[in-house]
Amino acid sequence: MADKKLTVVISQAQGKNPVKRQLEEEIAAALMMRGDVEISLIPHLYDMHADHTGYLFLRSVPGHFVVLSWLYPRGTHWVLDRQGIKGHEGLTLLKEEEEGDSEEVSSNESDLSVNPDIVSSRHVPNRRIYSIDMRVSADHQDYLEEIDRIVAENSVQTFDLMSFGNGSVTNGQPQNGTPPEKTQ
Repeated sequence: MADKKLTVVISQAQGKNPVKRQLEEEIAAALMMRGDVEISLIPHLYDMHADHTGYLFLRSVPGHFVVLSWLYPRGTHWVLDRQGIKGHEGLTLLKEEEEGDSEEVSSNESDLSVNPDIVSSRHVPNRRIYSIDMRVSADHQDYLEEIDRIVAENSVQTFDLMSFGNGSVTNGQPQNGTPPEKTQ
C-alpha cells in the first residue's frame, strides 16, 4: 500500500502583487520537485463562492492538509469551517510574533474552545488542517521547513492498541487483554 501524501494548498493572494506571486510560485515549484506532497493552487479563500472548484477540491481531501494563505490562521480555519471543510487546527510553528494585547484575545478564545456545548454540537472529522499565514515571512524556505516538519509529524506510524484484542490465545497468552483462565 502506498503511503498517503500530505496535501498542501496555496490560496493565492488577491490582486497581482508580483512579490506575493513570486513567493507562491517558489513554494509551489519547490514542493512539486520534491514529490513527497500533493500540491494545489486555488484562488484566495474570500474570492471563491460556495460551489467553486477550489472548495470542492478541499472538501474532497480525505486526510490532514496544509493551507498556505494570506490570512491569519484562525481566519483561514473559520472560512474553511463555514464552507463545510472541517478539521482540527493543526499546530504550526511558523507564525507571527504576538503583540502584548494577545492575552485578552486568547482568554476569549479559550472560553469558546472549552465550551462542551459548542464542541459537541457539530461533527469534526479526525484530521488536522494546518493553516499558515503567508504574510509571516518573505523567504520561501521558511515555509518549506515548516511543511517538512508537518510531513514528519504526520509520517509517524501510530496504531490502535485495542486492535490487538481479537480474543484469540497464542502460547497460553490471551490476545484481548483478559487474564487466562486457571486450570485445576
